[in-house]
Amino acid sequence: MRPNAVRAFSLQTALEWKLLARMRWPLLLPLAAFAYVAFSLAALPEGGSQDLYLQLLKLLSFFHTLSLGLPVLLGVLLARRDILHPAYEWLQAMPVSNPVFLLSKTAAGMLYAGLIPVATAAAFIAVSLRQG
Repeated sequence: MRPNAVRAFSLQTALEWKLLARMRWPLLLPLAAFAYVAFSLAALPEGGSQDLYLQLLKLLSFFHTLSLGLPVLLGVLLARRDILHPAYEWLQAMPVSNPVFLLSKTAAGMLYAGLIPVATAAAFIAVSLRQG
């Protein structure tokens, strides 16, 4: 990849990330995942390590089911924002190529979706440290 294309990709990805963060409600999903896992695991009795892993298995199967809808939701939100904008035709005149434009949307969505496993891992670490 040429250096100009790498720079354009990084700038466009930063812009997509900023536009995704401007929609405030998606930022609540990683916090909700952290709270759900932390409260579910905190209700377990002290010293029951096997119970912790069994409960974690149930929680992660629930999150796996939800993870099927998150990429679809992000794809629709990121594409819909541009298509419904009145200046959509002007987007084709941008100096950013179409593959870079689409890859930056995908990268921003993947960066956001990566926050949910980080939040659930942080909750698991916190509960594990509490239980010893």
